[in-house]
Amino acid sequence: MMFGYEMMLVGYESHTYAVTGYNDPEELLKDSGINILAVKVYDILYTQNKKEIIFSLESENNQIFNFHKVTNRDKYISKTNDLLRLFGFAQKDFLVMGENVKRYVQGEVSFINEFLSRENADGNSAGLALGLSGLIYQNELENKITFGVTGTLERNGDVKEIGFVEEKMMISELNHFPYIILPASNLEEAEKVKSDNKLTIQILPVNNIDEAVSKIKELNSK
Repeated sequence: MMFGYEMMLVGYESHTYAVTGYNDPEELLKDSGINILAVKVYDILYTQNKKEIIFSLESENNQIFNFHKVTNRDKYISKTNDLLRLFGFAQKDFLVMGENVKRYVQGEVSFINEFLSRENADGNSAGLALGLSGLIYQNELENKITFGVTGTLERNGDVKEIGFVEEKMMISELNHFPYIILPASNLEEAEKVKSDNKLTIQILPVNNIDEAVSKIKELNSK
């Protein structure tokens, strides 16, 4: 087992940076106004020269946001998580998110099922957007305003912290969204991003999906 554990590290040794970039927001339910905010992540292998990386990515019309240096700690965490999933002790965040969304949004919703069946999808930050889109689809919520939405959706409806806040704020701003709904636990980081980059988007922090529904209803009533 130890040999297998160490051998898996070989696959991670070549990673030098994880570079984040722009990804188009996605409105799964047409005219719902609920936009999923995904971030492109480019795994950079071997290369340490940032100028070369930027030139290579931007030459293909990719918009770059941040560089995250891959540390040995990152490699060991990734390897350990992969092993836990391999032996059935853990599930991918994306699969857990899908189970939580299906538990919250009762009944079959085709566009949610299609999203959750995507190959190579990762992360859990689309949960809140999927939940809100499902409520609109089932006529339990009406919305005529455009929102960028990010946040996990737990089984009890709670919304938990997510990553790539700066990138998601910038994507929302670039698309001229008036609002972004995000976890209250990310509020301090989001406010700093807004201040540092002089963004105009309004931040709506929520602790659970019920708070998100209330804020959407309130804004639509004005």
